[in-house]
Amino acid sequence: MMDDLESGAMLLEQIETGIEALQLVAHRASKNRGWWRDPVSGENLLPLGLGAEGPTSEKLAAWFPYVVAAKIALIHSEVSEMLEAYRKDAQDDKLPEFSGVTVEMADVLIRVADLAGALNLPVALALREKLIYNAIRADHNPEARAAPGGKKF
Repeated sequence: MMDDLESGAMLLEQIETGIEALQLVAHRASKNRGWWRDPVSGENLLPLGLGAEGPTSEKLAAWFPYVVAAKIALIHSEVSEMLEAYRKDAQDDKLPEFSGVTVEMADVLIRVADLAGALNLPVALALREKLIYNAIRADHNPEARAAPGGKKF
């Protein structure tokens, strides 16, 4: 029988593989649907090295930080939609077999994975390391949270 440490390591490896796959699929789908192209000119918004062909103008390359900022804002909007769905205890209007909070949470994951894929960020590795770190953080144990000044939630 596997011990907890070995079992945990295997699970973290599976999570890492899954997150890498999500990042690849979400970004590829977003690019294929035109979400990384200028809506007016159709030019590629990803800088050379990140996109297949890079932007077709220096102007668009200069705008890339603002494109990233807009993508982060879109992640935030999905989080806000998730909160509203939770507050209203609503079913999703497009996928009514799921709660609104479930579908909006999926939207958050898709947008995060798309941006991580566009920026070639090692989010899966960082997630694995963060889960390991959080498991041993002193400020995350019940005693520290219950202490004065501790994190209540």
